[in-house]
Amino acid sequence: MAKKLVIDDDNVEAIVGFASTRVPKENPVFELKLYQEVNTETIEIIEKLTEMYPETVGGFKEYMLEEFITFCKKQYDYGPGNISVGTQLKTDKEKMISLKGLWFRCNDKIQRLFNIILVRDTLVATNESVEDAWMDLSVYGKIARLVMSGRWSK
Repeated sequence: MAKKLVIDDDNVEAIVGFASTRVPKENPVFELKLYQEVNTETIEIIEKLTEMYPETVGGFKEYMLEEFITFCKKQYDYGPGNISVGTQLKTDKEKMISLKGLWFRCNDKIQRLFNIILVRDTLVATNESVEDAWMDLSVYGKIARLVMSGRWSK
């Protein structure tokens, strides 16, 4: 059973770790479904890791928020059809078509990173930045999970 966690300005920092200053007060309440229970031990681990590696943990949270914002902006332009490939994603076959498309998108980014980082031995790209390619891969993974769980475009 999924637990529901309501995130508002008062508890957003404590539970998720996004600084409340990053969530404007005029924003609607965010509702997240957690598929893994956040128990006391997990919270203690998160707090300890944050204490030990504040820049790493802070950066990770900033990147997740940046990815979420980028995802929202791109999906607003594309709509869900670019991932569902015109299907309703109701059958396993339709989901596989979508996942194959995501695989090709990921492979495109991996081949690009391979060529830039391993072949050319640089982090300097001519067009899209290396960081953007890594971000796209991260977001594609989340989209694939949404497709597999039946939650894409719902």
